[in-house]
Amino acid sequence: MIKTLKEKNEFIYEYIIDSIYNADDPEYSDNMTDKEKLQYLYNTFSSEKGYEIPRRGVYKAFIDYMQGLGSSFNIAYTYNDIYELAYEQGSLSPDDNENKHYKIANNYYNYMATKVFELFSKHKILMPYKTVYNIAL
Repeated sequence: MIKTLKEKNEFIYEYIIDSIYNADDPEYSDNMTDKEKLQYLYNTFSSEKGYEIPRRGVYKAFIDYMQGLGSSFNIAYTYNDIYELAYEQGSLSPDDNENKHYKIANNYYNYMATKVFELFSKHKILMPYKTVYNIAL
């Protein structure tokens, strides 16, 4: 079981990178580096939801992209899959009460967006709307 914050972050970062995929797009390649995959994710998001960025901010627009099952980002979206991911990460145990499960599910997209933007920053992904901190709330 994953215990430390560093291990949890490494787990979720790897999960995010592995979830960037689109076999139907000729611009996508299985041989992309992590940085190239992240840039591809941002470019695809921007192409599909860019019109929302000026109105809602890049962070909230990205959450909308994930909730709408964006074409290049194949993350868990059902409650059972979200709970399974949380179990694997060590953020949830089968003994946790219903309230903890609810909190995990309720915060899932915010959490994932934060982790994705951490990776964008770490890998210096080119974004016209630069930072998570430049968010229209």
